[in-house]
Amino acid sequence: MLKILFLGLLVVFSYAEDSWYDRFEVQVEAGILMNEFDGELKNPTATLDFAKEIGYDNTYSSYFGLKIKNNYEYLPNVSLNVIDMQEEIDSTFETPKKVADWDFNGSVTSQTKYRVANLVLHNSYKVKGSMQKFLRWEYYTGDIEFNLGINMKYINYSFRIKNNDTNIPEPYAYVDINTFVAQPYIGMTYYWYDLAFFANGSALSISETKARNYQVGLDYRLYKDLYISASYVFEDFQATEKNDKVDFKTFVNKFTFKYIF
Repeated sequence: MLKILFLGLLVVFSYAEDSWYDRFEVQVEAGILMNEFDGELKNPTATLDFAKEIGYDNTYSSYFGLKIKNNYEYLPNVSLNVIDMQEEIDSTFETPKKVADWDFNGSVTSQTKYRVANLVLHNSYKVKGSMQKFLRWEYYTGDIEFNLGINMKYINYSFRIKNNDTNIPEPYAYVDINTFVAQPYIGMTYYWYDLAFFANGSALSISETKARNYQVGLDYRLYKDLYISASYVFEDFQATEKNDKVDFKTFVNKFTFKYIF
């Protein structure tokens, strides 16, 4: 559904001529993520460390993003991005563990899926730079943009595990969490010639559900409206499902291309 939405918006803005569409700027972004999982699953009888005991390592996933800026004073800018991460791995437990009220020991197979959709509505406040002179050289100080708004975040987290011993009749045990949180959002971008340095983040804690997201990165204009981008992203998610409390973290190196219509 999200891919269909992206395509539909692109078609509309690509064929728009002299109309209200001219006051909008559309940016699409696509690339890859190099993810590293961490965190733990805890219940009254055991604590399971995702990195040390399961052995999650770097994995790759795709990234899609859409941003719509406008020149209307009271209309917010819109940014939508989707992250879909997953990994499956075989591990060996040295001590028994309990997940979703099932016991696991020895050789196991586990799978983690982490899907996130971020819909950000924000207003932008810009500070224009100026030309300065140093000795015989003139240079532009650069522009700064501040963004304040709200991030409406949807999270779908799934952890599944099974014993590889065929003599144990237990099925997959699983922890599935679907939640929606609205978080305050803040960001800043510094523009200097063909470079743009940016940082943004959002965080919220409600009862036993917590979610944080931080990103820092750099855009470089390759040609006209085509940019290459590299950034570091941190995602932290905590929630409780029955007796299991999940504290999931992922550290991401993101490499994408951006195109502005």
